[in-house]
Order: sequence, then C-alpha cells, then structure tokens
Amino acid sequence: METESSSKTFSSLPASFAVGGLAVLVGLIKYGIDMWSGWPNMLAIAQNLANPHVSSLLAGNQDYVLNSSTSAILIGLVPNVTPATFVIWSVFLALVSLVLPFLCPQIRRSQGQAKLLFIFVVGGALLPLVLTWIGSYDPVSVIGLTLALGFRNSLVNLSGWILVGFNHFSIGAISLLLIAPLLWLIGNHGVRRVPWLKMAVGLAGLGLGNFFIMIIIGVWGGATSRWTVFRHYEPSFYLNNLIATMPIIVFSALGVGWLLLLDRRLIKSPVTKLLVAQGLAIPIVISLFAVDQSRVTAVLLFAPMLVFASHSQELFSENELKRMWNRWWLAAVIIPVPLFLLGSIDMVGWQSILHWRANFL
Repeated sequence: METESSSKTFSSLPASFAVGGLAVLVGLIKYGIDMWSGWPNMLAIAQNLANPHVSSLLAGNQDYVLNSSTSAILIGLVPNVTPATFVIWSVFLALVSLVLPFLCPQIRRSQGQAKLLFIFVVGGALLPLVLTWIGSYDPVSVIGLTLALGFRNSLVNLSGWILVGFNHFSIGAISLLLIAPLLWLIGNHGVRRVPWLKMAVGLAGLGLGNFFIMIIIGVWGGATSRWTVFRHYEPSFYLNNLIATMPIIVFSALGVGWLLLLDRRLIKSPVTKLLVAQGLAIPIVISLFAVDQSRVTAVLLFAPMLVFASHSQELFSENELKRMWNRWWLAAVIIPVPLFLLGSIDMVGWQSILHWRANFL
C-alpha cells in the first residue's frame, strides 16, 4: 500500500537530530555507558600505527582486530594518542552511529519512518551494544551501512560500502545478502525488479574496501583471520552457546520490533514476513559461528531494519505508521534488551557508570 499523499515530511535536520538524541538519552538511562573489553587492543593499534605487532596486546590470535581497525587508524593519525583521547574518540563514533540514521534523507521523508526507526533502535539490541561496547569497531560498520543504505546519492552509497568493506568485510557481505531480497520485494513504486545497480555498487564498494585493508595488513605483516578464530573452538562449543540462550536470543535480535512486526496488519506484507524470517534465522545461525552472538546479530539486522524503515512509507499508510508509533513507542522506551556473549547474558546497566567513574572520570 502506498502512503497517503498527505504524509508529513520530516525534513528538518534539527528535528531529526532531536529524535536521534532522544534515542541516545533513552539508551543511557536504560543501559548506562561502558567500554568494550577489547578496547586496549584497538588503542595499541592507534599508538603503534607503523607496526601494531610491537604491542604484546596483539600477540597470538588477538591481532584479528587488525581486520577491523578503521577507528584505530583514524585516531592513530593524531600524534601522541592517549587512552583519554581514544575514549573520547570512541564515544564520539558511538554517538554518530546512533544519530546518523535519523539524519539520512531516506528516513527523513516522513515522520512515520523516523518514528518507526526509533522503535527499532531504542527497542532493539543495537542501542545497548553501541553504548556499552564503547571502543569496539561496530560503530564504524553502522556508519558505513547508514551511508550505503540511507542516502540516494550513488557516490555516498559507494563510500559507505567501501567503509564497511574496509572495517568488516564479512558483516558487509552478509548485510548485502540480507537487503537484496528486501529491495527486490519493495521495488520501485510497487514494481518488482531486481535492484541491480544497488547490488553492483555494494559489491564494488565492499571489494574496494577489503582490497585497501588487505594492503595495510600486508604492510603490518599479516593478521589472524576470523576463520582461524572461529576454528579455535569446537562445534559443540557454539551449539552449547545457542542452546543456553534459546529462545531469548531470538527475542533480543529485534526486541520490541517483534511486537511491531507481528501486528496482524503488518504481517500481511511480504516484506514484513521476510524481515521476520531474517530476525529468526540470523541469531540462530550466528550463534553457531560467533562467540559474541548479540554483537554480530545486532549489526547484521541493522541493515534490513534500516531498509524496512526507509521504505515503510511506500508499504503502509501514514495512519498505519502513526498507529505503530502510538502502540509501541512506550514499550520500546521501557523494555530492556539483553545482550549475549559466550552463551550467557553480557551484564550491562547502571553498574557501568561505576566503572566509568573509577576508570575514566
């Protein structure tokens, strides 16, 4: 169903920024703010940009982070990087990754789309992940995916895919596979067609980004691949992690988004059904390959959620979008979403404030 012609635009940047800022505020209240345990490894890259391997923190398999070192490389270009500088930079990237999606033109086409994205972000796993894993490489992936999918300009899209390919090629490749059928179903004004140009731009950008990071890693003397890290554990280890977290790992994938998508009116749409299927499949499949289950799941599902929200004006009427907001915004604000690491809940919350007070304030 196409949107009603009376759809209200949401083109004001200050208004969009306010919605993104509100999402961050809700996240800080619900989850606090904390550092990713591996942030010293990223700091070590920034402080030893010419040869990160001189740091003992990157000994053995720990040098896998070189494959996702965009944020460390950028801040490493600044002379004499200190832990405080790195923390400030990491907080900045985290905030940008959460606010930028609300500023992109595809979302600002209507109030309904911005509010729908608010429910997905505030009621999902991405918000606690970004805020309580400060210093990780995920915000760069989110920023890249936003540029790749939230803007109409092909050069901006290409730059976004290059950034994702440079930062985390496998995340980009799987994200591209997830959005391809969504874009095919959505089509152009109701006409179903394969989005060949968008896919070609995505493939080209990911390939270029991966090519560039491989050159840098070669200069550094190599890095442990994620495949090697995966094979470090037996298959039974991953299976046990999945069993230990079922079925709440599936809920955490979309959080309150499940309540929204399973609405009897929305679920009639083939696009909604596909997003629901992806929300079911991704956390289960990822749990069989990754120790940080929620981290990978949240970033991967961000791409299809952004596409769904960006095109919801074409799928549902403005009244339906308004009804979704009225029914689920409060649930998104109140209900916390758990994160899973190594088959157990990764504890977040206000205790993280105590950690910041003791170590960074």
